Amino acid sequence: MNSGLFLTALTGLLLSGCSLLFPSKPKADIFDTGLQQDFILVMEHQELTRMATIHLPDGYRESGNYPLVLVLHGGGGNGGNAKEMTGMNKVADKNGFIVVYPNGTGKLNNRLLTWNAGDCCGYAQENQIDDVGFLSALIDTLGHRFQVNQKKVFATGMSNGGMMAYRLAYERPDVIAAIAPVGATMAMNQISPKGPVSVLAINGMKDLHVPYEGGIGPESIVKQDWRPVEESVMTWVKANQCNPVPVVDTKPAYRIDTYFSQNRFYEVALVTVFEGGHAWPGGEKGFILGDKPEPEPNASQLIWEFFSRHSRP
Repeated sequence: MNSGLFLTALTGLLLSGCSLLFPSKPKADIFDTGLQQDFILVMEHQELTRMATIHLPDGYRESGNYPLVLVLHGGGGNGGNAKEMTGMNKVADKNGFIVVYPNGTGKLNNRLLTWNAGDCCGYAQENQIDDVGFLSALIDTLGHRFQVNQKKVFATGMSNGGMMAYRLAYERPDVIAAIAPVGATMAMNQISPKGPVSVLAINGMKDLHVPYEGGIGPESIVKQDWRPVEESVMTWVKANQCNPVPVVDTKPAYRIDTYFSQNRFYEVALVTVFEGGHAWPGGEKGFILGDKPEPEPNASQLIWEFFSRHSRP
């Protein structure tokens, strides 16, 4: 079915009273939530209704050229949960980028949602939901409507969302400039990326859901045998042709191992949080019984500092 793209404009930032039609694009409607900076996008992708929350930074102008950051919720969460957990809106307002919080899929519409990150997780994986296709279409839709710098599109996420960021970079290096998975590892049988993408991985050494050393987490719901964090990181060190000997920066609460390509265009970094559990450092709990985040580092700020150094060629 030739669906087309339809944007409904509800504020001065949108095209008042107009509709735009682009061949072979998913149908999408953008609704103002009552604040001029915040919108909800509803779009059809492969016969599924998908949703995302969009936040435009303070001072957004139609004449601008803004980086775009996707923040992917963890398994069982949703976009609103990711927004509260990460506090990324504040970082976006301070640094001038667009942030979007997409929803995964599940049986309960807006609750207990997951991403198909390959071998994980839940409803999305079991039903082979095309989340790479959805996120690619979402990026394309936002690029048509807002002032997005197409060379500065990034993805981060927590747990299952971080695994989805890994898969998105793996399959779409032509779209994604850099990723920053948190509390995650690669969840795919094949781990030979299709192209170079800069990676910042943030993992806690005391994570009992996705263990730092790999294996089945004693508190993991899915009881999956996870790949060691270092193995995922070294996959991208190789893909980006980085020096296998890292530059090490040790702080009281964490250590950063950074691997650079020869011309330093690409970068892979592993942030090891010594006392970190399965949580977003410097943020809020993902859910009421979740692990308490360590105060340092401030993951959202660290992620943006990393993203700001990178773009697609």
